[in-house]
Amino acid sequence: MSPSGTYRPASPRVALVSATISCGLLLISWSAVPAAAEESAWNMVFDVTEVNVVNVEVVVTDSQGQFVTGLTSEDFELLENGKPVEISNFYAMEDGVTKSAPTIETVVAEDGGQAVAAIAPIQRPIHLVIYVDTANIAKVNRSKVLTRVREFLLESWREGMRVMLVSNEGPASDSAVIRQGFTSVPHDLFLALENISKAAIAGPRLDQDLAILRRDLMSIKENTARGNSTFDENRPRYEDEVFAQAQLILQRMAIYSEQALVHVRRTIGTLSRFVDTVAGMPGRKSILYVTDGLDVKPGADLINVLRSYESITHLGESFTSTVDNDRRNAMRDVDRLIARANAHRVTLNILDASPPSLSVGGAAEIDGVDGTITGNWGTSLSSLGQRNRVEALVSMALETGGQAGLGLSAVATTIDGVLTDLDNHYSLGYVADRLEEGKSRTIKVAVKGRKDLRVRHRSSVRDKTMLEHAAERAQAALLIDDFTGSEIDDNPLDVALVRREVESQEDGNFVVPVLVTIPLGKLVLIPGEDLHQAQVSMFVAVRDDRGRTSDVDQHLCPIRIPNADVLTALGQRATCGIRLMMRGGPQRVAVSVLDATAAVHSTVRLDLDVGAVADAGTRSLR
Repeated sequence: MSPSGTYRPASPRVALVSATISCGLLLISWSAVPAAAEESAWNMVFDVTEVNVVNVEVVVTDSQGQFVTGLTSEDFELLENGKPVEISNFYAMEDGVTKSAPTIETVVAEDGGQAVAAIAPIQRPIHLVIYVDTANIAKVNRSKVLTRVREFLLESWREGMRVMLVSNEGPASDSAVIRQGFTSVPHDLFLALENISKAAIAGPRLDQDLAILRRDLMSIKENTARGNSTFDENRPRYEDEVFAQAQLILQRMAIYSEQALVHVRRTIGTLSRFVDTVAGMPGRKSILYVTDGLDVKPGADLINVLRSYESITHLGESFTSTVDNDRRNAMRDVDRLIARANAHRVTLNILDASPPSLSVGGAAEIDGVDGTITGNWGTSLSSLGQRNRVEALVSMALETGGQAGLGLSAVATTIDGVLTDLDNHYSLGYVADRLEEGKSRTIKVAVKGRKDLRVRHRSSVRDKTMLEHAAERAQAALLIDDFTGSEIDDNPLDVALVRREVESQEDGNFVVPVLVTIPLGKLVLIPGEDLHQAQVSMFVAVRDDRGRTSDVDQHLCPIRIPNADVLTALGQRATCGIRLMMRGGPQRVAVSVLDATAAVHSTVRLDLDVGAVADAGTRSLR
């Protein structure tokens, strides 16, 4: 079983990590038990008291776009599925420092007496991901927008800020590539931005096909005008020519829209899997998505123009219905991406690098109330197409509580807004019953009596299972280079990874056996008639030196101890094994181990250079 929420290497042919990680149990501690006994042990029910607190992060701004400070929990109205709920947890973050109602704790003084001391505010680091959609951005726009991004960050780099640079790999791949892991060194990020700005264009040649279709559509209009200027006896000939021309263009539209839809769905899927990958990162997770737009209704603008020509209106709706239906619409994919981002508490911010194709004097604006795009867009092919590309992006930002900037002139204000949101927001928490797995909560927040303020937040949240949390932590451990001492480096189960001797394969790949060892005394053992058992799951993920990550593989680690041996066993370690099929080169292995009974998990990591002579021995790393 592989939990959803991973993204794959480019292909088995080029990936340093194989398309599927071959993981099997090499060594099972203690003795095997009949299947019936195993089933009964895993189905035991334990009474665990759990308080489920749902947290919603909120940004409040005034009419000038400035963050509004000084609000308290009493100022907010919070609705879940349309019903008001009581805010039980609250804090405000201002300028990167967490502030809440004054918190006092009692401490013991040196003379044995008691004293009171205020708990200092918590300062949280900024984590920002810049995701460059190289498959949907023109080279000239990419160069300009990334130059603007570098210039702004150079002037506005903040202490404690950590930035990651990611891009999708190409039109034929569903992989994202980490170009620069989280870094607090501006030079590292700027160098990665410069390298990606010079890289070859990864997108397909669909823009050329679209330009030709638009040109040929205009020729229909010209032929129609020419026919209308002739004598009546010549008009049938022109009408026949226009009809034949329209039929041919319609066939080409169908081919274009199908190809473009495959491309945009792959783009959305790659972004969705990366959203899953950052889900386990602590604190606020914000992605700045840089693109030229996503045409989620490819060909719709062409159809609208074709229908507007009087010379073919008599053909009826059936003439164009073959390329104008829900099957050629990727908005459902966008909706699933939004739901996924909200479930993982990931905020999507949009930076559209393409120049808006608006009418003279017009300007596209995003309505903060309902998310519609206002402005004088005109009826030209280019303006209608631009609107289609922008609408999906606006929805992604608004529904996840993010910001959207349109055009190069918006680079500075958009990035500044994203960083300001990370530094300044409110957190509203409330106690809620757990919903059925997969169900989401619709959220609405308002400031009481202040309709002049704009309130931004994600539109829904979803409860996660322990298995999802464990899988996410394995993915997050792949993203942080300085793992030791980080927020992800949490190992209460004292798990250790022991790499055994690498096995060379005839095809040039390597099998890397890794043992996962756990002290039995750290686990909760379930007593049975003959055995004590532990419910342990392992989640394994790998990242190669090109920044590609594998799927997360989930495996059970069956631990069964005869009752007579329990006391002796508590001082020993249980061992389960995995076999990783890899290509040579640097690799990073992350393992998250979950004791489901105790609801405790550990995350550990192993960095190795597969196939290197100096790395041929056995070693143990935490």
